[in-house]
Amino acid sequence: MHPSGAILIQKYLVNIVEMGDMFMALVLVVEDEPGIRMVLDLSLTGEGHQVETLKNGLLARDRLTHSPLPDILIADLNLPGLSGSCLVEYVHAHPDLRNIPVILMTGGIPDLISLPSDHFNVILEKPFDLDELNGYVGLLTQ
Repeated sequence: MHPSGAILIQKYLVNIVEMGDMFMALVLVVEDEPGIRMVLDLSLTGEGHQVETLKNGLLARDRLTHSPLPDILIADLNLPGLSGSCLVEYVHAHPDLRNIPVILMTGGIPDLISLPSDHFNVILEKPFDLDELNGYVGLLTQ
């Protein structure tokens, strides 16, 4: 592990211990890359959020049929099984889900065809700054 990664993880683990059992928002992260999933989990948990992570869009769609519903959805645009775009369209098509804010992540600038209409709040191009992501999560879950 890169030395700065160790510092990043240590910083967020310290925050988790200090926060105790108090959570700000339930965040559902859907990302197929295990390393990115782990860093997002640590970063968001370090900010005081409760985080659930899933590795594909099909698992996320299934998770969205159970309570408690997440306060925000963060999903990669290019997911196996069910793309992030299709997942966002699924969320928008269901009245009990459509008010969940959505942050999309992508490894490259997507073409307009791959974007899920205008049913998302933010799109971030990887690599992105974790403080920027945490800021958006804070704003969208207030």
